[in-house]
Amino acid sequence: MSKVSRALALTLVLAILVALAWVPMAARSQVPTSLALALIKPTFNAFAFWGLNETQPLLAYPGASYMPLTALVIYMGPSTLYNVTIRMNVSSPLELVSGEPEPSLKVPLLEPGTELKLIGLFNVSPSASLGLYNETLNVTYTELVKEPITNTTIMIRSWELVNLPVPVVGFVNIRLLGFRTEPPVIYAGINASLITVYLVNTGNVMASNVTVTLVSPGPVEPLEQGYSTVRLGYLPPGRPVNITFPLRLGNVTRLEYLAQPSVSVRVPSSYNTTLRLIVSGDGFNETLDVPVKVYPRAYFTIVNSYHDSVSAGASNTYITVTMINVGGAQAKYLVAALMPNSIFKPYIPSSENPVVALTAFNYTVGNVNNYQEFNVTFVVSVSSAIPSGTYYLPVLLTWYQPPTMQVMHQMVLIPVTIKPAFSFSLGFPSLSNSDLILITVAVLIVIILAVMVAVGSRRR
Repeated sequence: MSKVSRALALTLVLAILVALAWVPMAARSQVPTSLALALIKPTFNAFAFWGLNETQPLLAYPGASYMPLTALVIYMGPSTLYNVTIRMNVSSPLELVSGEPEPSLKVPLLEPGTELKLIGLFNVSPSASLGLYNETLNVTYTELVKEPITNTTIMIRSWELVNLPVPVVGFVNIRLLGFRTEPPVIYAGINASLITVYLVNTGNVMASNVTVTLVSPGPVEPLEQGYSTVRLGYLPPGRPVNITFPLRLGNVTRLEYLAQPSVSVRVPSSYNTTLRLIVSGDGFNETLDVPVKVYPRAYFTIVNSYHDSVSAGASNTYITVTMINVGGAQAKYLVAALMPNSIFKPYIPSSENPVVALTAFNYTVGNVNNYQEFNVTFVVSVSSAIPSGTYYLPVLLTWYQPPTMQVMHQMVLIPVTIKPAFSFSLGFPSLSNSDLILITVAVLIVIILAVMVAVGSRRR
């Protein structure tokens, strides 16, 4: 480069520096300010709560339906925005209620510090877990920015995604507080019972569409199929509810062998079983176990019975029966009561004191241990209007069953053989029909001759 060229270049640089030195102070301060505004993006903060009122929020839970969700959007600045559109992007586990539009909002002018509200109606997926779910808001807007060099205002259309945390922290927790049965203790041989279960929701939200179903593997089962399911509707947190189911108790027996006499007897047996409660509703399905124990009880069977020859119309007849307790538990204060009927009635002499005569109905046995035998004797009168045959004398056994001292009953039928009221038997050995006819004719002839002799002697 020649000396002339260098001189011209240096002169040009000095001219530029002098020109910049004469720029007004306002112009110099305006350049960095416009540049800064153009570089700073608008800032949005957003948070959500379930419900329509922030002071009375709701708790969403897995399986919840028709839940209102409110999203609050706060514009932090720095500049005024125009033609702002906010739209919520819905994703799992949130689902819009059928027919509901996506929550959106349009604002023609948005100043810094302004709070906006979006509301939508949602269902929560039953498979959702508890926690915070990051939904997003799609915000589009127009911003006016001054171009720093030309000092002209331009419109910039921009958009951004704003994070929206949505809480799903509600839960339902159904628990079994306890249960009771009626009678309080179930003994072997009882055919029906009631069971009352006490349930409570220990969660933090109301359980809805609650259905409780009783399921049993047997031998205990619901009394009828229609009684196995109860629909509660709603179950608020912390409020116990009781449900009663009628039960049919299966007749579980064991075989008991008696040496004297050599017979086998079916005896009601104790057992354990587990009932299951299936509690289901919106977003939950739980199974609760209810253990049921059937306890042993006293049970009586006849060993032998004794009575003299009994005929129709007989009175003052003694009937004695020997019984044994084979149930597997003791009986307290056992009483045997004769049950009057059209065939057998207690025999009470006319001279007997009426108060003392009451003992003819009841026989006090006392305490009877397992495998202990005892005798009971009744004095009866027999109806005269019955044919010969075997009839049964009903005896009601009543006792207190330890350990609860619950009153128990058992009906025992004592077989009694009734012979004809008049039996023409002379004690002859076995004869044929023709021999019996001849003997009968001979006896009649003898009777006739005796009558004729008697009549002839009177005439003389």
